[in-house]
Formats: sequence, C-alpha cells, structure tokens
Amino acid sequence: KCQKEGKPFAKRTAFFDIFNEYNISFFIPKKDQCELCTAHENTRPTGNDNEQEGEGNEAIKIKYEEHLKEKELSRVEKENDKNESPANTIVCTYDLQAALPTPKGEVSVFYYRSKLSTYNLTIYDLKTTEAVCNVWHEGEGNRGAIEIATALFQYIERKSRAMNNEELDFVFYSDNCCGQQKNKFMFSMYSYALCLFRNIRSITHKFLIKGHTQNEGDTVHSVIEKEVKRALKFGPINVPEQYYQIMRTAKKRAPFYEVNEMNHSDFIDFKALAGEVGDNFTT
Repeated sequence: KCQKEGKPFAKRTAFFDIFNEYNISFFIPKKDQCELCTAHENTRPTGNDNEQEGEGNEAIKIKYEEHLKEKELSRVEKENDKNESPANTIVCTYDLQAALPTPKGEVSVFYYRSKLSTYNLTIYDLKTTEAVCNVWHEGEGNRGAIEIATALFQYIERKSRAMNNEELDFVFYSDNCCGQQKNKFMFSMYSYALCLFRNIRSITHKFLIKGHTQNEGDTVHSVIEKEVKRALKFGPINVPEQYYQIMRTAKKRAPFYEVNEMNHSDFIDFKALAGEVGDNFTT
C-alpha cells in the first residue's frame, strides 16, 4: 500500500533493530487465565439458554465489564507512576518466582530425588529497569510474609542510605496474595521503615487486579528460566549457589541482575512487631 501511494516505509531490518535496541519480544503468557475472564468466555449465549441461565450470564457479563475497566485502570495507574512521578519517587514491582528445585537435571533419575527448593523474590525498578533478585533456599527460610517483608525492608534500607538523606517516596506494585503481602505484617514493616529512615516521606503499596498481575518481574523470571535450561545442557544443578550464579549472568546487557543472597540470620520477625503495633486496622 505504501508503494502504491508513494509513501516512505520502513524495511524489515528496521523492526529488528528497534526490537534488539529496546529488548522487545513477543511471547504467550504462561500464567493461568483469569477466573472471571474464563467464566465469561464459557458463558457465551447458545440458542438453548433458559431464562435463569440467561440472567446468570448477564450478571457475569456485568462483572466482566467492570473487571476489564478495573484491569485497565490499574495498568494506567502503573504507567502514570512510572512516567509522571517525581524523580525522587522509586516505583517498583515485586514478584516471587516459582520455586527452583535442586538437584535438577535432564536425566529422569533427578525427578525422583528429594528436592531442596530455592526462592527468588524479584524487585524491579520501573524507571531504571534495574532488578534485584533476593534469593534463599528453604533451609534458610520459608516464602511467607516474614521473608518477603525482610527482602523489601533491605531494599528500602539500601535505597535510603544511597540517597544520602535526600527525601524519597516509594510506590510498590504486587499481586493480591494475602499470606505474602496483603497483611498487617507488611504494614508493620512499612511503618517501621518510615520511623527508622527519616528521609523516606511515604511508602505506597498498590495491588494489581486479580487474574491480571503480570508485571515486569515476570520478564526477569522468564530470562532466568531460559538461562537455567541452557545451563542444564552442560550438566545438572546440584546446589542453590548454582542458581545464584545463573541469575547473575542471565541478562546479557546492562543493567545486569543484582543477586542478594539471604540466610536465616537476615530475616526479621515482623509478625512480632505487628503484635506490638496492635490489631486496630484491616487490610
């Protein structure tokens, strides 16, 4: 069409150059589909629907339309925080990667071995595109509120000290998991950080819509998983430390992934702190 109308057009190589420069790629989301979206998909009208089924389908349709609006609003909110917030506002997403088992290999015998799980909580700065992989194995801690709150607390502490008392604001985005982040233990950690680091003016936590919590941290996890598959071609992964090294070298362009190795002595009992704060609030 451009040739017929005599308009300029880009060659195929231009698209390759842009995709390589900005590290863009197409992929099929691997996460489970949203329950409400699937329910709406399964309630498309057929010619045999009775009146009661029709009313039920209409109710699902109304919920679905509201759900789509909320999903779009949450995405717009995240983009606004990323692009329009002041320079001294740190905007991050964080997400827990699927457990990484050891030993792990391509030989079937590894499938039947007892596994030690390694956990990775990725914190991704939307403005600088820097990612911090907070890692530990299940011998050091679980993957609950205490471990996640501690990883975030260490991140806040490092950023606060790096700014040399310059005022800071934080905005965090995550999924809606109550056991890990939507709870009073996380609130207690934020309160403690605000009291301890005087240059932090505010900490805001925003939750993505259930079923649509895909974020930039998922891209980090995808890159790590690809590097794990490549590493397995050269031999099995026997200890968690091998995962840590894979994460450090997974990204081929700067900024590279920072790996923060954690152990049981690092974890802070924010559940005890929450008990001292009291129960006069809800999440």
